[in-house]
Amino acid sequence: MNIIRHSNQWTEEYRESCIEGYELRITADFKRSDDGGYSGTSWELEVDRDCYIDDAQNGNYAAVYEDLDSFLQEKNIVVEYKSDEYLLLAKKFLDARIEALYTAQELLNGGSYTYKNNKDISQISIPSSHTNTSEERASTTNKRNAINVIAARLREKYPSVAKYILADDISKELEKKHGIVVSGKTILRHYSTHF
Repeated sequence: MNIIRHSNQWTEEYRESCIEGYELRITADFKRSDDGGYSGTSWELEVDRDCYIDDAQNGNYAAVYEDLDSFLQEKNIVVEYKSDEYLLLAKKFLDARIEALYTAQELLNGGSYTYKNNKDISQISIPSSHTNTSEERASTTNKRNAINVIAARLREKYPSVAKYILADDISKELEKKHGIVVSGKTILRHYSTHF
């Protein structure tokens, strides 16, 4: 099977799956801000989009590895982890996630979207990079554990510090002490549920 030739079709399917997930999230979890400006949901989508854009600009596609692995497994497609084909698919999936977030913002502002992929909604799994699965890679588990240990120590030392500041401090310490490079934005987006 030629991975590259099928990649656009798979990316479109993934993008529409993301849009469906965001549409459901907007409907079910809509939050309005206290100041009457941006809604909480709008702000959350914008922050997610900006973080993914930063990742894409830095060539960091790890944010979609879990979704990509699930997609490939569901389709019974074998692609070697971090091979050229895998990284190409990861780049395309990250771009699709960003496009889906732009569409979600349009939906939030009263726009509409016509789906091209006629997949039955019962067959769709809503992708989320914020879930922790038992199939998490060992390196991700180690990274998460290191982040949680650093976060607990810093939270104890500075209990009222904002999460985004804490995430930046964790990022610096993680690189300094463990040689693991993860941006504060990525820590905030993927690992902050535990601190």
